[in-house]
Amino acid sequence: LEGRPAMIVAGNDEAGTMYAAYELVERLGVVFQLTNDIIPRQKPDLPLPSLDVRMEPAFRHRGMHCCHGIRWYMGLADFRREIDQLAKLKMNVLQFYWGMGGPWAEFSYGGKKAEIIYPRESGYCAWAWNSGTAKSVLVGRECFAQDYLGPPEFARAQTQEDAYRIARDFLREIIRYAHQRKVRVWLAIGEMTYVPPNLVPPPAKRLGFGPFYCGIAIPHGDPAMLDIYEAAVGSMIETYPDADRYWVVTGSEAHIAADDPRSQAMIRPYAHLRGLLPQKPAPATDTDLADVAAADKLMRRIKARYPAARLGAELVFRGGQLRALDAVLPKDVWLMNMVNWDGETAMGYFAGIQGRELIVWPRITDDGCELNIQLNAMMYDHEETITGAVRHGVGGILCLLYTSPS
Repeated sequence: LEGRPAMIVAGNDEAGTMYAAYELVERLGVVFQLTNDIIPRQKPDLPLPSLDVRMEPAFRHRGMHCCHGIRWYMGLADFRREIDQLAKLKMNVLQFYWGMGGPWAEFSYGGKKAEIIYPRESGYCAWAWNSGTAKSVLVGRECFAQDYLGPPEFARAQTQEDAYRIARDFLREIIRYAHQRKVRVWLAIGEMTYVPPNLVPPPAKRLGFGPFYCGIAIPHGDPAMLDIYEAAVGSMIETYPDADRYWVVTGSEAHIAADDPRSQAMIRPYAHLRGLLPQKPAPATDTDLADVAAADKLMRRIKARYPAARLGAELVFRGGQLRALDAVLPKDVWLMNMVNWDGETAMGYFAGIQGRELIVWPRITDDGCELNIQLNAMMYDHEETITGAVRHGVGGILCLLYTSPS
């Protein structure tokens, strides 16, 4: 260029150009990590490398899943730093997930506002089974000068109204900043059929783990269950119209029993799908079928109210439901499954699904805290998480990282 050696660093859009610049920086010796950068020792001269490179990603959607009930201590400064690192690592998605009963979507059912189930001491952010303060820290308690460990923005939240207001501003800022860095934000809520305890209709039958991080499970066929989820998802869509996709965890980790007569009535019209589900004893198959039926009914309700909303159904170790969901849900509803080293979550469940966007959701660490087991990286090779995703046409990988100061 004008008689001097030059290198073109470009992409076919703004995000591609940004990735090209970061790729060049990496080839010059910088190492990007999720939490920081490793910068080489400064040199007096930096020669321009001779490169002729054209790169394309193997997956359209690449990113991280944030379960906020576990990473509850992160403030906006923490999220901005993580989003910056995602951009450097050429990741283009941040999924922000909360359990039913979190402060992120304010809604009502039966004339009652959903109560936040997380403790006030944590700024209404931490999962309910710990205080969300340094009092719950068992190792290294002396490292914390004050009890409050939550996001700085929530430190003065004294009422649930405070928490709902702060949460709205907080999450809207995450979406704004992420878009600035070419990172899409997917919002998610779950797990069906768990609902906030104060909205459980009497005398409801309580099921599953309980009380769980997302409330109390009630039968699939209880009319209140779908009504509550419709209200919650509607609030999510209306409160955060700039989000890029809205997900619901429709296949729960808890395997909610479907023996309630109302649940049995719900699944009868879906009996033809049994052949698409893993062959299990009748109660387990009924649970899978009830999950599929509830997901279908909910997604169709939401699409009728919000036809422009981009929706997804998310499963927690329930990949055996993928083919049945594919058979009933509209093709513009995306599907995602969390995978984790056992047969129930095998990548083969993605096989044969055509014309629909699929996402695989692998765990990196176990639940709980940074002292918990780290999952062996060889597990992903053994399970063919990446190679199987390519083979089965999966469009994206969303890694799940659990971290906690406790």
